Amino acid sequence: MRIAVIDSGIVGDHVRMPQIQAYEDFVIPGNVKKVDNHEMKHGSTGVQLICRAMEQTCDIYVARVFDTSAGSKAVQDRIAKVWT
Repeated sequence: MRIAVIDSGIVGDHVRMPQIQAYEDFVIPGNVKKVDNHEMKHGSTGVQLICRAMEQTCDIYVARVFDTSAGSKAVQDRIAKVWT
């Protein structure tokens, strides 16, 4: 099963990194360093919860679209780019 996590990113040393099939940073296009800028590591936590629920049988694709904890027009535009 393939699951996309469209959120604040993922930390580079995440325990589930072997399941991360792709990462794209829509906040800083071209950035290859895995980042989760949210102070609570929201995207990283989401990946962890999904993997636990799926019993590690899924491939995860991460798109970093949030640069703050608030939504904005810029975030909406980034989300739209994920689908193109």
